[in-house]
Amino acid sequence: MSKGKVLIADDEVALVEILASRLSRLNYQVLKAYNGSDALELLEREKPDLVLLDVIMPGMDGHDVLAAIRKRKDDLRLIPVIVMSGKFELEERFRTDEIFAFVPKPIDVKALIKQIEIILV
Repeated sequence: MSKGKVLIADDEVALVEILASRLSRLNYQVLKAYNGSDALELLEREKPDLVLLDVIMPGMDGHDVLAAIRKRKDDLRLIPVIVMSGKFELEERFRTDEIFAFVPKPIDVKALIKQIEIILV
């Protein structure tokens, strides 16, 4: 039985695969997007329970994706989002009411999983 559906949106393929593998082993259903536009398409089609969102991606970046999510007219506008970035100075650009958490890269996978479990209990 799935604990929930998690969308991972990051252009770092290795990181996406590591997170997807760990979450799958913990019985989460994982969706993978390697850019912002694919993330929004998966969000629309699959309606995940949580989004793990990188900030710096080619084309549509994490800011644009988050803005598009929050401007929606349906319940998906309220989806919890955890922002991931190696650029610590970007944390203050995200208002606390827009995201659940800001996770610095390199990712502490155990800590991230704890945050996911808090959200998807």
